[in-house]
Amino acid sequence: MSTNSSDQKPTILDVAHYILTTIPDRPYGLFVPMLQKLCYYSQVCSLVYYREPLVDTEFEAWKNGPVNRELHEALRGVFMAYPSDLKEGYGGVLSARERDIINTVVKQFGDRWHKSWLRQVRAELPYRQAWQQGPGTPISRQSIIDYYEQEPE
Repeated sequence: MSTNSSDQKPTILDVAHYILTTIPDRPYGLFVPMLQKLCYYSQVCSLVYYREPLVDTEFEAWKNGPVNRELHEALRGVFMAYPSDLKEGYGGVLSARERDIINTVVKQFGDRWHKSWLRQVRAELPYRQAWQQGPGTPISRQSIIDYYEQEPE
């Protein structure tokens, strides 16, 4: 179980665990690429509104959108994720602000169909810039901030 003090950021696995335990009406789990995108947009929200990352790890430009390698490795071989699939990570360590960020993202994006999300994220400049540099290139945090400051919500 992870621990989190006021000066320690949650891990990506803490964030994923929280999402998996809070999304309503998911008796069959959550499609792993959707979980990746919810984690990514939680990071985006934190960067844009608070100018600091939610988690310290990077998201990379992969064919099917932004992927956090640590989360990918933790769920390797899993198609539909459940909290029990994560051997590490505990959503209970998140601060109230961190939970609010994630809840906002889940409320706004949690019911979106994967393919419509894939089209959206592939069209966004931060992803496109990283993808043009090659698969697996980290998506720049500064490019995320710059892009979303220009885009209407």
